[in-house]
Amino acid sequence: MKTLMENWRGFLTEAKKTKVTGPGQKRVSKKIAHLIDDEGKDPKQAAAIAYSMEERGELKEEEDPLNESYGKIESLISQLKAMEGLYVGVSVEQDLITVRFVDETGAPAYEFAGYPQGFLHIRPQRKDYDGPCRGSWVVSVAKATKGWGPLLYDVAIELASNPFMMSKLGVSGYYIGLTPDRVNLSADAYKVWKKYKEIRPDIKQKQLDDLYNTLTDNPVDNCEDDSAQTHAGYYLEEPGEDDEAEKGRKVDFLQNSPVMQVYVKSGTPALDRLASIKRIKVKKGKSI
Repeated sequence: MKTLMENWRGFLTEAKKTKVTGPGQKRVSKKIAHLIDDEGKDPKQAAAIAYSMEERGELKEEEDPLNESYGKIESLISQLKAMEGLYVGVSVEQDLITVRFVDETGAPAYEFAGYPQGFLHIRPQRKDYDGPCRGSWVVSVAKATKGWGPLLYDVAIELASNPFMMSKLGVSGYYIGLTPDRVNLSADAYKVWKKYKEIRPDIKQKQLDDLYNTLTDNPVDNCEDDSAQTHAGYYLEEPGEDDEAEKGRKVDFLQNSPVMQVYVKSGTPALDRLASIKRIKVKKGKSI
């Protein structure tokens, strides 16, 4: 470890001699870490490769795609910060989690006061109502001022993906990940989930099955698909044993629907950013 740290200090010293911009240095550092950790390169060799690639302009094409996809959330947090007295509130009432925009007192924020308005309720899956749904959290209600919903969703996904954080909030049980409303998903909410499925590489997806075991024989991934069928524009019944064409059609439908996924996030960048600017409020045992 001591040798590695000495090498790293040497790289930083050498970097001062190299004409690399601030963003360029970040790209170089990421590339060095990747070459050492993932490709097993010698530290000096990794540094030489990374700086050479930066000088040739090759690292610009290798920037993390997360920068673009997560940029919307960063922009919303910056806008929230510019609005004096606006916060994201998280409340816990038994097993119901509410994420909403609130004012300094913790009261709901309203548009007439110049704030975006919105809230999102999530609850653990209910086997008798939703199906097992991989033991995930389920959105029960969501509404927000146009353009502001994604911030609430990101916060909710980060909470739902972190059982330890949920336990600190007083939530009992072990559930992980968030899946859309199973029966009453709005058109606007569907668009948000479609973006999570298609352009958010930082958010992992776990495939859900229908209640008929179309994809797998394991019932743990079975989940109500009413919302998915509604937004697909058609309804599919359980295919017959000999109806291979219909079964193939349903397999495609399930695998392509943004509703038939559990979304999981490994980090908490939105929550961390909100905490760093002191714009998050938490209440236990009481709805905000």
